[in-house]
Amino acid sequence: MFIFIGIRVMIQFGLVLLCFLPTVAFGNGHGAHVHGQAKLDMAVDQNQLLVMVQAPAERFFGFEYKPTTEAEKKKAQQAEDLWRNNLTALFDVSDVSCKVTKTQWKQEFSSASHSEIKAEGYFDCAKPLRGKELVIKLKDQFERMLIINYQLIRSDSTADSGKKEAKTFQ
Repeated sequence: MFIFIGIRVMIQFGLVLLCFLPTVAFGNGHGAHVHGQAKLDMAVDQNQLLVMVQAPAERFFGFEYKPTTEAEKKKAQQAEDLWRNNLTALFDVSDVSCKVTKTQWKQEFSSASHSEIKAEGYFDCAKPLRGKELVIKLKDQFERMLIINYQLIRSDSTADSGKKEAKTFQ
């Protein structure tokens, strides 16, 4: 079941094989990105949660080229620092104490003026996540996230997916 206020996702699954998922986010694919959109993939294995986001860098800090001014460098660094050091500000699981065990952040350039962010986060929670609510707050921190295409992978290899517009996140 999905309830969207922010983005709220009811996690309804058990074991998921996560070993193939990092390849999706950090593989060698260089498909065209769509401005204003982000891709969010999520998977759960009992009490572990994996989230992966892929979006044009502009969605995170307002530009896609390599930062040159001090202000641009600061914006880019703040976005990366938020992901690496405060991921729970972006993803919140209700009623379960979760800690971030690993994060990855990568900016890939396809040209001098185009780049994407590919980021991953791994959570280890005190209790199993089945039936818990995941609140996704990307829009709260990154206001340029206009549309999020999401996929939630269940233990039986089925998935829920969809697209949500900015008004959903306000």
